[in-house]
Amino acid sequence: MLHLLHWISDYKHPRGYRIDRPRGNDMYTLLLFKQPVDIWQNGRMVRAKEYSCILYEKWAPQLYYNNSIDYYHDGVFFDGENPRGLLEELGIPINTVFEVQNPKAISNAIQEIGLEAMLKETFTEQILDLQLRTLIYKVADILRHGESYANSYYNRFQQLRNEVFRDSQHPWSAQELADELHISLSRFQHLYKEFFGTTLTQDMIQNRIEYAKYMLRSTDAPISAVSAGCGYNNSEHFMRQFRALTGVTPGTYRREYR
Repeated sequence: MLHLLHWISDYKHPRGYRIDRPRGNDMYTLLLFKQPVDIWQNGRMVRAKEYSCILYEKWAPQLYYNNSIDYYHDGVFFDGENPRGLLEELGIPINTVFEVQNPKAISNAIQEIGLEAMLKETFTEQILDLQLRTLIYKVADILRHGESYANSYYNRFQQLRNEVFRDSQHPWSAQELADELHISLSRFQHLYKEFFGTTLTQDMIQNRIEYAKYMLRSTDAPISAVSAGCGYNNSEHFMRQFRALTGVTPGTYRREYR
């Protein structure tokens, strides 16, 4: 199990403030720098770019600062059963600066960890273990897909995908979204699959069926109303897709759930 010891979000260091720990500390430390910093690495000072990370192991020397501007960072401090083994297995650099092309995902994960830590509920320790592991796997995933995340279209694609998920009734089309991005249809389809591992059509169907399941569980609306509320013009088409994804009809799903 991994144990959270401390966490910080948007922690501010004033210009010129130095963190200097020649002997490190007794915990693993993951930091996400939101401005460039000068940082000690492998016996010399290097310039870490904006939105760079470093993951220090226990007792590793730590020295970083910025003499030009105030700088902020997020971070988690943890220990547990063989964290180094997990990091090495996933190929995450240790005591070495690395750039991340999707820093918001890391910041969000750290914020979620902080929120859970403040609850101090019965299973908070177990949940934090899972959240810390999720954060580590997320970092590994971002590193492995660095070229995709680095693509200038990624953030815009993510925004469009969120819009698709928020409005399941809208008849989204790949051509409509490609036009909004001013790229060709084939280019849009290629990038969408590269970024998300699925197609727009598959995403839309999955999103609509998940919303339909929610409506079937939480309302008494007729199947035809559920179908229309999920963006289907044809109830039979809706029922075919629902059964294809769930293995049961909408009516059966509602009865079995209740």
